[in-house]
Amino acid sequence: MTVLIRYQIAAAFAAVIALAAPAHPQNAAEASAPFVHSSGVVFPAVVDGFRRTRVDEFDTGGEEIFVAYESTQPKIKMSITILGNIGFRCRDTFKDADRDMVGRGLTRRDSLPIVLLPGASAEQFSATYAVAASPAAAGSPALPARVSDLWMGCTTNGLWTVTYRGVFDAADEAKAAGLAKRLFDRIDWTKLTKTN
Repeated sequence: MTVLIRYQIAAAFAAVIALAAPAHPQNAAEASAPFVHSSGVVFPAVVDGFRRTRVDEFDTGGEEIFVAYESTQPKIKMSITILGNIGFRCRDTFKDADRDMVGRGLTRRDSLPIVLLPGASAEQFSATYAVAASPAAAGSPALPARVSDLWMGCTTNGLWTVTYRGVFDAADEAKAAGLAKRLFDRIDWTKLTKTN
């Protein structure tokens, strides 16, 4: 039950760049320094046009984390969540997250594969979703049509589940293509995916 609750909290956090107070927010001193996950994976503060905007830890050991990055050209928000083995089959966990997205009134869902972790180091699932623009209403601003990528990878060593979520304006979809891969390629994942 605890594992399910941890997953639900992390999934909700990755689904929307969270508004709630974080368990361990990135403070000013940490903002310019690389953040090192307990596995040894390093998340740079700035990398190839991406600026890290947030780091939250869900546990005291630093194993379960949420890291947010932002790019300005085009404007895209990306989040990466890492959880210890959550005890579920990766495909089923992805299907649950996908079902949640599909229930949000989409105009399009594509299941083109996004491969973010190298080689056969993880079982990987992904989908891209489009949501229509919404008019301003009762104190909420109008929102442009948006596109969102959802990707999940479960490492073959059975230790980690990594989730990526990217959100950007539909008008920037062509420019945003490949940005997640570019960010993932700049992070050395070998310490997370090693088998021994």
